[in-house]
Amino acid sequence: MKSKSRRDIILEVYDREAMGEVGAQEIELMIAELGSALGPGGVLEPAEVARILTDEGLPVRLDEVFSMTSRDEEYEQLFDGIVHIDSLEEAEQTIQHIDNVFRAFRDQKDERGMRFARQVAMSAKLAALASSDKSSIGIEISEWFAIWLQTPDIFRDWLEVRKASMSLQ
Repeated sequence: MKSKSRRDIILEVYDREAMGEVGAQEIELMIAELGSALGPGGVLEPAEVARILTDEGLPVRLDEVFSMTSRDEEYEQLFDGIVHIDSLEEAEQTIQHIDNVFRAFRDQKDERGMRFARQVAMSAKLAALASSDKSSIGIEISEWFAIWLQTPDIFRDWLEVRKASMSLQ
């Protein structure tokens, strides 16, 4: 049996719910249905849903759609203010937070969320590298982010070994 496309699911919800003009509330319902049917990776942005509907000639209240929060804005809010790299301890907490959210996205099969978490880690790595002219701590922190980006599944174990070797020096 062929799985339904996003377009099919959106139009099915429109027909099933006997929608007239579509606004934010109806778009949210369609997005929830996409998530239910396809998982987090199958969810579209509100504007993408509106585009499908307008391509079908259906009435959409675009002013409401454009005022809706996008998925990227939701991801940004999740990571807002969590990157702290002024010390090794802060960097470790930052990486742990990114890692926890990354793993939750992976468990939900949310590819977009996983990419966003990796982008935050990459930005933090670059920021640490940019601050490395002040001390070797920035270089060390940058390496920690590089290891996490390459092998997130073994990072926690690697970090324990790394911290132990640093204390011996």
